[in-house]
This record gives sequence, structure tokens and C-alpha cells, in this order.
Amino acid sequence: MKNKLPFSLILCLVGYPQISETIYTPALVSLARGLGVTPHAAELTLSFYFLGFAAGVFCWGMAADRLGRRPSMLLGIFVYILGCIACASAPNIWILLAARFMQAFGASTGSVITQTMLRDSLEGTERQKFFALIGAALSLSPAIGPLAGGVIADLFDWRACLWVLSLFGTLLFFWSVFKLPETQKTGAAYTPLVKVAKRMGGDKELWQSVLYVGILNGIAFSFYSEAPFVFIETFGFSAAAYGLIGLVIAAAGLTANLFNRWSAGRWSQEKLLKRSAALLIISSSALFLLGGSALGYALLSGALFFSIGLMIPTLLSGALKNYPECLGTAGALFGMAYYLLISLSTAGMSFLHNGSIGMFPLYVLMLTLLSISSRFFSTLRRMKRPFSKAAAVKAER
Repeated sequence: MKNKLPFSLILCLVGYPQISETIYTPALVSLARGLGVTPHAAELTLSFYFLGFAAGVFCWGMAADRLGRRPSMLLGIFVYILGCIACASAPNIWILLAARFMQAFGASTGSVITQTMLRDSLEGTERQKFFALIGAALSLSPAIGPLAGGVIADLFDWRACLWVLSLFGTLLFFWSVFKLPETQKTGAAYTPLVKVAKRMGGDKELWQSVLYVGILNGIAFSFYSEAPFVFIETFGFSAAAYGLIGLVIAAAGLTANLFNRWSAGRWSQEKLLKRSAALLIISSSALFLLGGSALGYALLSGALFFSIGLMIPTLLSGALKNYPECLGTAGALFGMAYYLLISLSTAGMSFLHNGSIGMFPLYVLMLTLLSISSRFFSTLRRMKRPFSKAAAVKAER
């Protein structure tokens, strides 16, 4: 490790955007009733969150290269706190959507800048193991967040969840002021945005990672937007009881990330991704065909999250390995691209919501087949190239 990073603080910085969502989502049903809006509108607050996240990742990623990692992180957390307060005070859905954008704009520092700091400080297998370790710890957030959010929503209302998040953001801000180091290399040169974008635009492997990370996260957060309505309104769970579903998701994510840590150095990333993709197809198909009861829906969703948990840390750890001199800017463009995909995915789920328990499994299966087919056709094109070159040589003779 080049620069010693405080693990517990880094864990909280990576996790606070995810905690913000998992605490918030059990209150979606209460929010829809409280503001007098449809489930479609309530679920759109997630899509606006990820739009703000995409914009924030782009801006903060560039700021990290220009201003430094630490100042950018502190400013982002401050914006997040203001966004949480605005959300908690929102009188209608329109103000809430704008406030959610602001909240996410600040929270995005926890993703792009923390990942940049880790890439500054770690290399190779050590970085892959550290990403997997963080992923294992973060897999607990689906247990903590929904359970805490469900209890808060039952005892108070949806606004209380956002006041709790503003308090959490304030504590995180002061912790970072005293403990977060600067990891950017002294005198590091700034690479212009246009130059980085042009280089990344031709990187087909990178865009494959964008597609996978975007769709996999889109599936995960579409679950968080749809599941409260499935379990609370269809299966009759209370908000607090729904929070217990997070234990299944957390167990799946923890198991996946511990397996990732074990496989680092034993399996190649390509081997792990291929086997995880096969498992993703199996689990999404099973959810579509067999997820008709509360128990079946919960357990098969856990299997789905296990396969997602195998893939995302591996994809993220190696995504920007070819851009060490411009990690902030490259991370900004990479993150913006896949968070736009997440926003589109969650928006698709909100528009498709019809009260049926089968809609989410069908949507997941469609997204899974889309991502896997793109990988298949990309591989097919690479296989054709040697034959094309051989044919050209033969024709010349």
C-alpha cells in the first residue's frame, strides 16, 4: 500500500451512498401515501438519485485531479448533507426529486473519489483483494439499511429516514476532516478531459465493463425500488418486516465477496466473470419461473444478488488499469457512463411497475440476457478477426 488509508473510514465513505438508498427504500410506500403520489412517481426518486449521481461522478472525478482527493471529498459530503436536509423538508414530489438529485450529487464522492484513492494506493492483486474485502463489508448494508429504514418508517415516517442520513453525513464529514489523508501524487500532471475521453472512447473492453456494471447495479437498485411494493403491498409485510429481507440479500452479498477474496490469485478475472455470468442467467431465470411466493421471491433474489456480488468488484477493480496517470478524470467518465445506465434501468422499472410480482423477475431476465448477449457478440467479433486476416492474406497470394 503506497499511502496508508484508514480502513473503517474508507468503508464508510464507500458505503454511505449505498446506505442512503437502502435506508430510504423501505419508506417508499409511506412516501407515496404521504405525498399523495403513485408508486411510479415514488420509484422515480431513485432514478433522479442516479441521474444526480452520474452528474456528480463526472464533476467530482475531474475535481479530484484538479483540486485533490481530500478537498473534493469534503466538499461533496457537505453538499450531500444539504441535500438530505432538503429531501427531509420537501413539501411535494417535485421539490423532492430536485433534492434527491442534489443529495446524490454530493454522495457520488463516496464512489468515484474513494475508488480513485484506492487505485492511488493499491496495485494488482492487493487492490483486487481490498476491493473484495470492502465489498464483503458493504454486503452488510442491505441488512442494516432496510431494517433500520423499516423501523424508522414504522415508528415515525419517511422524512425521519432522511434526517437520520443528514446526521450520518455530518458525522462522516468531521471524521474525514480529521482522519482522511491526501493520496494524489505530488506534482501529478493533469490530463485534459477531451484527450482522456477520446482514448476511452476506443477502449472496447472498458465499455464492456460499463455495460456490465451499469446493468448489474441497475438490477440491484431496481429490486430496492420494486421490492417494498411487492413485500409490503402484495405479501402484506410491515416496513420493519420487509427490512428483514435485507438479511437474505446481505448473506448472499457477503458470501459472494468472501468468495471473491478467496479466488483472487487463484482464478483469473476472466474465469471468474464467465462462471459468474452463467450463474446470473440461472438465478434470474429461476426468479422469473419460481418466484411466486414471499419465501421463494426472497431466496431467489438472494441467489441473484450472489451472482451480482461475484461480478461487480472484479469488474471495478480492473476497469481503469490502463489509466493510472488520469484516474480521477477517467473514473469520472467511467462512473458517469455506468450510473446513467443505472438511472435508465431504475426508470424502466418504475414505468413498468403494475403491481404484479412477476414484473421485476421478467425485467431482470431481460436485462440479464441483454448484458450476456452483448458479451457473446463481442467475443464472436474477436473470433472472426483472425479468420478475416487469414482470408485477406490468402487472397493477396
